[in-house]
Amino acid sequence: MLSELNETSDTVANPDGTFTMTRALRPVRVKQGQGWSPPDSTLQAKGDALAPKAVTADVSLSAPVVTGSLATYPEVLPGVDLKVEVDIDTVHEVVVVKTPDAARNPALTRFELTIPVRNGSVQKDADGTLHVIDPQGNEKFSAPPALMWDSSGLDVDGRDFVHGAAPGGRTAAVGESLSGTKLTLTPDQNLLSGKDTVYPVYVDPEWHDNYCTWCGRNHYLVEYACGSTKTAGDSQWDNARHEVIAFIEGFYNSVRLHSGLGYRTPMEVLDEWFANQQVA
Repeated sequence: MLSELNETSDTVANPDGTFTMTRALRPVRVKQGQGWSPPDSTLQAKGDALAPKAVTADVSLSAPVVTGSLATYPEVLPGVDLKVEVDIDTVHEVVVVKTPDAARNPALTRFELTIPVRNGSVQKDADGTLHVIDPQGNEKFSAPPALMWDSSGLDVDGRDFVHGAAPGGRTAAVGESLSGTKLTLTPDQNLLSGKDTVYPVYVDPEWHDNYCTWCGRNHYLVEYACGSTKTAGDSQWDNARHEVIAFIEGFYNSVRLHSGLGYRTPMEVLDEWFANQQVA
């Protein structure tokens, strides 16, 4: 049923008059013009900039060094790179501090990032969660509180640290302040230049597109209860929600190894599943 088709679900009419809906955790198709395309976050030239081929967000990047869907802006400061990876429904924007000498740069005590919002505004919760709001008041993107991590932990060989810390790796919260679309980050200096820190160190504000048909939010595995009567502003619910998000995103989905999954994380299994779907 084309009228019920969206990024994450498909509904078919059965011969007996019933309907069957199939839902995916993340987008399995992307609307482009009047049709649908398979998700593809590979960056390609678009005018004087770069843009992913088919994702849920309107993203464009100035010309960096590109590998697949990863754009690297090398040496934005001595010994510091900026990496931007566009996934199907997520943008990883990571400041990479490569050496102890780079970590001692006073410019890393605090630094600014511009949030490229078009026709909208940015709001920040008390815990650092960011929301991009369109002129109609709808939340279009969200970012959990900024986090930083080093290259320590288990199974670090070949690990893509752009996506997060290794199991057992050191992490720390990042201070945030917002003025208009200027986001100021204050890295934790104990982790940035501590004696036990393993470099590179990564500082990450991560953005998720909001695509749930029913509630307009991005569940990204488990974040919000779709259809909940609670809303942002209910402080007791918000506090509990943020604690749950921090545990699920920061540990359960991305770090904890599950014996039932062959001692892998849910995110690793999910990424493998999506890769197999695209091959199929």
